[in-house]
Amino acid sequence: YGVATDIKKIADTVHSYDIPLIVDEAHGPHLAFSEKLPMSALEAGADICAQSTHKIIGSLTQGSLLHVKSKYVDPKRIQQILNLMQTTSPSYIIMASLDCARRQIALEGKDLLEKTIEL
Repeated sequence: YGVATDIKKIADTVHSYDIPLIVDEAHGPHLAFSEKLPMSALEAGADICAQSTHKIIGSLTQGSLLHVKSKYVDPKRIQQILNLMQTTSPSYIIMASLDCARRQIALEGKDLLEKTIEL
């Protein structure tokens, strides 16, 4: 599912020009929970990372997260843009499933991934 590249090297390069790095990590919301997997985009220095949580960690279809961790990107500006672009009628069922998926990966993610990798 996708390609894992040297995001740290890319982040270091673009940051040397004061450019933020945005990563589509659609199939990677689990990466931070196992040292046997590639480094997650945020750990590697990405400034913004989009993850499709329904593909790997169990939220309902269309569930996704946008992470912002950056000195180059203002989270308040991202929120302003989202307020203009996203629906005014979000699915509370999908949002609840995001919370359930986040809870499970936070509490059980390392064990679940270890068992899966051993298969």
